[in-house]
Amino acid sequence: MGLFNRLPYCFTLQSCYGHFLYENQKDPYNVDPLPATDLIVTVEYRIAYVAFCVENNDAGRALLDAMRRIPAIDPENIQLCSAEWFWERQVNFYALQVEPWRFRDKDMVVLSFEEARKVEQTRNSFYISLKSFLKNSTPIFRQGATSCSVPFHLTCSTDLMPLPLNSLPPVTDGRCR
Repeated sequence: MGLFNRLPYCFTLQSCYGHFLYENQKDPYNVDPLPATDLIVTVEYRIAYVAFCVENNDAGRALLDAMRRIPAIDPENIQLCSAEWFWERQVNFYALQVEPWRFRDKDMVVLSFEEARKVEQTRNSFYISLKSFLKNSTPIFRQGATSCSVPFHLTCSTDLMPLPLNSLPPVTDGRCR
């Protein structure tokens, strides 16, 4: 997530790659892919997310507007959200998370192995796309322009309380603190 550091109007607060635990894999920090087997029935999934703060300026708003498109990779499993409890302490806080929609307010869930494989594929596509997005998100300012544009290139399809996209809190006045 170091690519966020290139953006002077955004910074990460915390993130997690997302972890799968099951029989014979109890390490909560493992990043191993799920094995190709039909012997695993259920998997404990620890949410994948990136929490970030966006400055209230043209570049920050353009970035947030572009990030609103990322859930299109897999709308059933990716949400752009803002936790109300965090917003009270850190204005302009948002998170992109990979979690089945029905569990969007949980940080750990038990999934069938089949669903865990789907979530794993989505998580992998999410991070590949986010990295590509951030590499291509250098704001472009034209001489004398008062706004900027952020190119958006999408290459593929904690206790967060996501809100519907149309009810996300607005970016407030002032800088992130």
